[in-house]
Amino acid sequence: YEMSDDFPLEALKAQAVCARTYALSRRNSTQAWDVTDTTNDQVYRGASPDHGRCEEAIRSTAGVVGIVNGKLANCYYSASNGGLTELPQNVWPDRSFSKCFAVTEDPYDLENPASTVRRAELRRDGARLPSGFLRLLREEIAKRKEWKNIPLTEETFRVDGISGLRLTAPRYQNPDRSPTRMEITFRFSARRWETPETSEEPTAAVTPEEPAATETPEETAATPEGAEGTSAVAEGTAPGAVPAVSEEAAATPEPALSDFQPMGDVTLSLPVFPDVEKVLGLGINGLDNEVWTVEETGSAYVILARRFGHGVGLSQRGAQWMAFRYGMDYQEILAFYYPGMELRKAPAGPQTLPTADPRLGVSPGPAATPTPRPTLMPVSTDQMPEGAWLASVEKIDEDSSLNLRAEPNPSGEILRRLYKHQRLLVLEACEDPAWVHVRTDAMEGYVMVSFLERVW
Repeated sequence: YEMSDDFPLEALKAQAVCARTYALSRRNSTQAWDVTDTTNDQVYRGASPDHGRCEEAIRSTAGVVGIVNGKLANCYYSASNGGLTELPQNVWPDRSFSKCFAVTEDPYDLENPASTVRRAELRRDGARLPSGFLRLLREEIAKRKEWKNIPLTEETFRVDGISGLRLTAPRYQNPDRSPTRMEITFRFSARRWETPETSEEPTAAVTPEEPAATETPEETAATPEGAEGTSAVAEGTAPGAVPAVSEEAAATPEPALSDFQPMGDVTLSLPVFPDVEKVLGLGINGLDNEVWTVEETGSAYVILARRFGHGVGLSQRGAQWMAFRYGMDYQEILAFYYPGMELRKAPAGPQTLPTADPRLGVSPGPAATPTPRPTLMPVSTDQMPEGAWLASVEKIDEDSSLNLRAEPNPSGEILRRLYKHQRLLVLEACEDPAWVHVRTDAMEGYVMVSFLERVW
């Protein structure tokens, strides 16, 4: 299923040998089936009369399997390795594997324009950085002692320029390109809360007609006995007395934000998975194993994330490009992805079916029934927000589903799987135009708009 019928014939032949070898290696006499039809065993959706090229690939490689040290090889495969094959022990450390794998640069997968790639651009001048990325920078800066007293918010923090960016701490040994840290050097400015200085109290005004009042002798200014704290000065009747300051004038001035002040350069080491991946929208399959590279231009650092699947063994996009662009046959394709594996034709013996337990025939079992689909969630349109519109999940297969995620990116938590014909109220488009914010009467989240059709 994962290689469509329009792939080049030699790529389909390579896929046929891998799938055949995989299926035979999974034979299990202790259960009623050997492989499943789900992604656990690379998806089978039945034969189709429209798949003539696939049928030809199967017939022309009939019985051919991969062998390592006299045993069936572990012919794992995935959609795209991102330009670098992966070792199976890195993905499944608790298993044992055939010795036919290596970490190898894959230029064919890298060149194929159909291979999945996500990109994020960080401008050198610090302009238009994603809000989530700026929040991540603020949180990391706040951990430094020298800046912990600076109020870092959206309003008080500004990146003035990025001078360095590199990926560090690869998860596995070189030439692994699945980094766990991103080191970034940048200049930033901040604003502080300041209280304006209060001005000095005004001195008494002197009228032109009369001389200024002279200082009252101490004994004269004393409060007369029994006057209960009152005096001519207190009542403002003495010549030249200072007027009483009103309560409003004596109030403390409100603090205000200062202008942006340069704080200098800082270098931060940020966790790639899941932090940077999420805020930059670089997640592809939720496995936290994407292959990352950085390309520098005159105005920006461009981060590229690739790899769809585990990356072990044959890359379907790589095989497609080998056959289509370079005219390689299936033996050459398999030799590249499984070094040390040889091809043999398995003997075509009679098929044997398992013997059924006689006790199962004593009484008939219940009639088989199809698994019911979950009930679709209701959506009320009585009070639609301004700008909202009604959509339906239509651009998926009948037996597939669409992920409703907690965040508008492929790494967001899956809240629920939506089925075909599920209606959704689309509230707004996201910063990434591929995603929209949606809700039903039961819950809300984010989906990719390309799988929706507008109802009204």
